[in-house]
Amino acid sequence: MMKTTTMLLQKALVITFVLTVFGISTPAAAGHEKPYVTSTHDVVVLEYHFGNPEISQTGDFDQVSISGLKRYNKAGAPVIPVKHVQILVPAGRRIETVTSQPTALFQLPDTYKLAHGTDQFFKSIGPPDTPTPPDPEIYALTGFWPFERHELVTVQTDRGFEIAHVNLFPLQYSPKDGKMRMATTMRLTVHLAAADSQQNAKLTEALKKKFIRKVDNIETIKSYVNYIPTLGGSTPNSGPKIRYPFTPLSDPSSPYYGANYKYVVITSDSLANISDQYSFQALCDSKIIRGIAAGIVTTEWILANYDGTKPSGGTDDPTKIRNFLIDAYQTWGTEFAMLGGDKDIIPPRFFYEAGYTVPADLYYGCVAPAECTFDYDADDRYAEKKDGPGGGDVDLTADIFIGRASVENATDVINFVKKTLTYESTNDPYLDVAATMGGYLGFGDIQEFNKPFSELMKLGSSLYLGHFTAGFESPGIPNARNFSMTTLYDEDYAPSSWNRVGHVDPPWDYYSDGWDATTELLPILNGQSGNTTPQMIYIGDHGSHIWGMVKLCTTPTSYNMYDCIGNLTNTNYFFFFDDSCDVGSFDTANCFAEQITTIEHGAFACIVNSREGMGAAGNSLDSVTTMFTREFFHSVLGEGIFEMGSALQEARESCLWRLGSISWFRYQYYELTLFGDPELRLRVADNL
Repeated sequence: MMKTTTMLLQKALVITFVLTVFGISTPAAAGHEKPYVTSTHDVVVLEYHFGNPEISQTGDFDQVSISGLKRYNKAGAPVIPVKHVQILVPAGRRIETVTSQPTALFQLPDTYKLAHGTDQFFKSIGPPDTPTPPDPEIYALTGFWPFERHELVTVQTDRGFEIAHVNLFPLQYSPKDGKMRMATTMRLTVHLAAADSQQNAKLTEALKKKFIRKVDNIETIKSYVNYIPTLGGSTPNSGPKIRYPFTPLSDPSSPYYGANYKYVVITSDSLANISDQYSFQALCDSKIIRGIAAGIVTTEWILANYDGTKPSGGTDDPTKIRNFLIDAYQTWGTEFAMLGGDKDIIPPRFFYEAGYTVPADLYYGCVAPAECTFDYDADDRYAEKKDGPGGGDVDLTADIFIGRASVENATDVINFVKKTLTYESTNDPYLDVAATMGGYLGFGDIQEFNKPFSELMKLGSSLYLGHFTAGFESPGIPNARNFSMTTLYDEDYAPSSWNRVGHVDPPWDYYSDGWDATTELLPILNGQSGNTTPQMIYIGDHGSHIWGMVKLCTTPTSYNMYDCIGNLTNTNYFFFFDDSCDVGSFDTANCFAEQITTIEHGAFACIVNSREGMGAAGNSLDSVTTMFTREFFHSVLGEGIFEMGSALQEARESCLWRLGSISWFRYQYYELTLFGDPELRLRVADNL
């Protein structure tokens, strides 16, 4: 039974005190999304107002929510509301300190028992045998937690603009006595000091729209207009400057001098010189027709013209390729880059997180600040959280949107480009069809299905995140298609007790009940037996490097209910997002994502994990994997960000508020990989 009570402020004990900064008080109406902002050269002050807390009771625990706020779910800590804010640091300045102060405070009159957050786990392993315990230090407190009403999560550089990500905690909880107190208004004060800017800020139209949506002090953008960064010296804790003032791209003798490619394909000489109507050059030509400067740069030229010295010594090709992209960003203003090759042509950079290595194409997109080498401590373990400039955080905000065409030969290129260009130009009615699908996630004796996850992408929801993430049936975008939905869920087939068949390779149990790939999935994907191929699909379950979309394999299989991607015959090509494990592990030969995007039929693109997908103990719908997936579809369907690379990065950054609070966050952030053209727009609106 659930009982919901709204805590009315007029019935609570209210203690109000008003602070004045620079002689200016900052009243604002509760419920405003943007704060009241005042600023000087040395300080930015933002005042936030919050709505009434709502308390609901489920089982033995109380849950508190505040309209518009998210759930701060840190393992072992009380689950409380949090507001994620983004603050633009003025040009030529850096953050020295951040302080927070409630300006209106009341204590809730009753006592409460809040649940604590739980750990994440690998889907392939399942939840731990022992549930996450409460943090003994926090739950022994007689005072209020969190101790500070704010958390400076990270400061990131977005195309030269410095963005501070801050979490605000209007509600504090005393676990020992069950008391809660609430700040209805809070003042956040950011103290600034002089800094050496690292990059010229590059404001694109898309970035301007993003800042208007996300940044709370948008007027600060004016400080960047006439600011000229210095080239020498370094800011405190920034490390040495890395610049290319005399770059290969700036050399008049360079074959690429003055090219100014907004979109660049990086591939080998042999693949660049394919003569076919579906070559990489044909793909670039399609961009040029639309007014986007585009071209090919070969790996051979890059490796011969760029330094590849690693912080740990020696040289390698990923460093050279990234240094070219730094140059392309600084010299041309490049926004999109497609890596036109498999692991042997465009090698992965392995990021390191919690003892695991993750192949991460994000490395190639995070190019400003250039001095972020991702290996500050020179131990060859890239992207540890102290591998940024001066031992600070690494760059997590991509300045160039990256996609990978994981091709090996001319046939792969032709198939990939044909599917991409066909999707871009078709007006077939299949564009009005989307699908959500899912299998059986059962872990040991725990029966769990993917249907509830899939329904979040189908219907949209405000569950857990504190804001509504749009789904296929609630797109909320101009001229949106009225999607006809196809669903395929194992749960809809499930008897009360499923038949466990046995242990297979990859190592998990599979089941003989549920939908069948041969008779049900393939007819949908192929548009047969009265079905229409969906243009966009969300699907999830377990997976591996040879196995994706729940029940498809890269090679013929004798597994019951499974089939081979070689049996795909569709000529209407689809996009799918599969958040299962390892489907995109492109450091292996011919992984599932590589094959299904380079065969003649199948998908024109997909977004998948290069390593494990994550589950969440206790609140399975609140896993970091589900969070990123929801934010991707919301970026496309809810915010109208149609380019696949841009939408994927938007999804990552929308989740940065959980960077310090959730286990395996970086791991999931790093592993999300786009196999497809990053500039290609998903056709989710009638005018696309």
